[in-house]
Amino acid sequence: MCTVDIQPNGTIAATITDSWEFATISGLHPEILYHTGQIFILAWHYAWSPTYTGYIATISIAANGIITKAFINQDIVGDAAAYPCIFPLAGGGGKYGYFSTKHGAPNAGILKTFNIDGSGVITLIDTWNNWNGEVVTNLHQVCHVSTTCYTGSISDADSDGWVKTIRINNNGTIIKAIID
Repeated sequence: MCTVDIQPNGTIAATITDSWEFATISGLHPEILYHTGQIFILAWHYAWSPTYTGYIATISIAANGIITKAFINQDIVGDAAAYPCIFPLAGGGGKYGYFSTKHGAPNAGILKTFNIDGSGVITLIDTWNNWNGEVVTNLHQVCHVSTTCYTGSISDADSDGWVKTIRINNNGTIIKAIID
């Protein structure tokens, strides 16, 4: 990971402000999301283990781009958790969703919700394994539709694209049924 300076007019500085190799063996498909203050959420997976272990962590990046090179808090999302997607829940208040492909058989999705407090401490709220019922492969995305409704785009074993809708309450509780 690295930070660069981007001017208000969109000009990107030609030098890197700071960098950190946060996963020294295999930190594939990292995703970063702003949380609050200087705290950011980082998700990735290790692909060298037979289980593709997924991780979520919080880190601190100062306004001047300097990265504190240590995790504030780290949580193992689970075995077989590949290609993470983190997204804020509509209710706000530090609640986030984490969706990933479950690598291996069966290849269905993992959906988890977390609370992250103002200091960066991560607490699991709810989990729904194999939520999709279809074989999920590779990349996917989740976005908020309205109130408690979210949509997930995924692909199956035949590389067919799917869009499914689900409900997650504002408190982070997952309603474990597909809407459509």
